[in-house]
Amino acid sequence: MTRTTETITIGKLGPSDLDTNEVLQMKGTYRLADVCRFLFIKPEQFRNQAKKCTESRRVMGIFYHQPENTYLVEMPVFSQWLADLWLGTDS
Repeated sequence: MTRTTETITIGKLGPSDLDTNEVLQMKGTYRLADVCRFLFIKPEQFRNQAKKCTESRRVMGIFYHQPENTYLVEMPVFSQWLADLWLGTDS
């Protein structure tokens, strides 16, 4: 699992009228828990997967941010990984 202490700008995903596709097309970095509200998947499932992956930030777009004590998602990488997983094209 990838951990970092670098300074990162974390986007806000509050209650809104966004749908899942709109969230997956967003750019930037967001809290995993916020993103999962739109995906209807528990964050624990992604956290467990990220813990098993030695390069989770590069592969999945999910990483642990120590200063904020939370898991973050880089949306472009995460969206591609999720699409590959969904379509069965991940390696």
